[in-house]
Amino acid sequence: MATSDQVAEADHTVRPSPEFRRLTRVMHVLGQADPSPEQYAAECAAACRTVAGHARDAADLARLLDVLGIPLPGRPAPAPAAPDPGAHGTRRGYQRHLREGSEPCEACREANRRKAQRAVGTPGATRRLRPIVHGTTRGYRQHWYRNEAACAACLAAIREDWRRREAARRTRRAGGAA
Repeated sequence: MATSDQVAEADHTVRPSPEFRRLTRVMHVLGQADPSPEQYAAECAAACRTVAGHARDAADLARLLDVLGIPLPGRPAPAPAAPDPGAHGTRRGYQRHLREGSEPCEACREANRRKAQRAVGTPGATRRLRPIVHGTTRGYRQHWYRNEAACAACLAAIREDWRRREAARRTRRAGGAA
């Protein structure tokens, strides 16, 4: 058991050594996600020694190691917590069903349907659009944004704009100023 002087002098956080951090950085650059089991075991042993200086007894040591996610020597690492599956009845829940390859539940289907309806063809979506200024290139674009056929005035405006731009391009290509 560590004396109070040793505990006071000890670092109260478990940090990987600078060499280990450097190693993991190099491995990350090389495309390796995790250190090898031997490297991991060596680092876990160092962390166990650090934590052991702060524990009152063996049960306290086991609790500290579990909280920190460090495996006890001779025991496998604690299982990671199961990821939150996401709430049913949401768009995210619907997407999770698709990722997992399972049939979406009715609540998730309805949430996805509501989101799709809100995006396309609802009065709320068209209410936010500005009014069309007919006979202009902006008016033509407004028709296009609304997925409508452009009126004759807007078509004439966009064609005239295209002709003017094409003439300017030809002039620039020929060496003249536009």
